[in-house]
Amino acid sequence: MDNESGRGNQSAWEDDQTNQAVTNDPKNDGEQAGDDDDDARLPLSLSLGQTSNPSPTTTALLRLASPSPVVPPMMPHDFMVCLASPPPYLASSSSIPPPFPWATNKRGTIQSLENLESKQITTITGEVQCRHCEKVYQVSYNLRERFSEVENVFVTRKKGLRERAHPVWTNPEPVRCELCGRDKAVKPVIADRKSQINWLFLLLGQTLGYCTLEQLRNFCKHSKSPRTGAKDRVLYLT
Repeated sequence: MDNESGRGNQSAWEDDQTNQAVTNDPKNDGEQAGDDDDDARLPLSLSLGQTSNPSPTTTALLRLASPSPVVPPMMPHDFMVCLASPPPYLASSSSIPPPFPWATNKRGTIQSLENLESKQITTITGEVQCRHCEKVYQVSYNLRERFSEVENVFVTRKKGLRERAHPVWTNPEPVRCELCGRDKAVKPVIADRKSQINWLFLLLGQTLGYCTLEQLRNFCKHSKSPRTGAKDRVLYLT
């Protein structure tokens, strides 16, 4: 009896051990590999994110692109030269067709008195306009007589002028209109283009003061005269 009871207990103990072995038996290789792959892919995809492969065309362009040329920095002197030099389409030529018989083909230059008289040019003509009737007509000056009047101002008042234009020249007074008869109504017609201004006519009529400072400076520029200062000084130099 004892032997049979002992064999029964041993058989029960072996069955318990077998059941525990079956319960604790690890999963098969396929299941373990699947779990390991899932665990491995999860942190990898989260850490790297979505990746994109470079296009072959982009890679070729990057490989074939030539280096950009190196532009040397502009020096201050070069910058000032660029500012001082006008573009070709704005640059004006010093030679022009003479706008009047007493003018020359050089800007800001008129013929000398002796040269004009040798050519029998004794009358200087220009256009004036009345501010009341707005009519334009021509006025003629005798070259020798009008030049003597201007010359007399320099001879008698040169010391008092101190390189400043006389007030009569700076603020010329309009004259009487020959057409409508209005007093202090007529002024000379000054061309918009500086190269077409009738400088000798304005000088003989002592009406250079009607010119703007820019026009006077342009004349001094081409006649190689100083052109700095106020209008009365530039007018005197003109």
